[in-house]
Amino acid sequence: SVMLGLFLGIRSSELLRLPARDVDIAGRIIRLKTPVTKMSQRRVIELRAGEPEFDAAIAWLTGVAFPDQMTGDSLRGKLDKLKTLSEVNSVYDGLRRSACTYHVARHNDLVRTSYLMGHTTVRTLQQHYLGLATRAEAEAFYAIRP
Repeated sequence: SVMLGLFLGIRSSELLRLPARDVDIAGRIIRLKTPVTKMSQRRVIELRAGEPEFDAAIAWLTGVAFPDQMTGDSLRGKLDKLKTLSEVNSVYDGLRRSACTYHVARHNDLVRTSYLMGHTTVRTLQQHYLGLATRAEAEAFYAIRP
């Protein structure tokens, strides 16, 4: 679902290749295997209760079947719909960009955000995402619910 990209920073290209069997919402784990990821590096995302990005993803995905196949058009359409329904003024121009921007603003921890995004260094975050949103804006973003 588009929410995995929006709240957890899973790239659109990864979402298009992510098999439903690797998304275990009940078990609170998502496995991105090497054929799925951009850099061919396995990534495991544990959905920990109490963390705003994970709680938001769980709220949107509980009881929803993960589709067997998605298309780029369906991802863009879902993001456009979310923008129109959301009271948050600034959902950034892409799923991953939103996830990075708000995660850095909420946690103020470049290493933690880099790990979630699968980055090998914090340099990308420093150059492109630091300071784009406030903590209050991040809190409002993570409060988006169905």
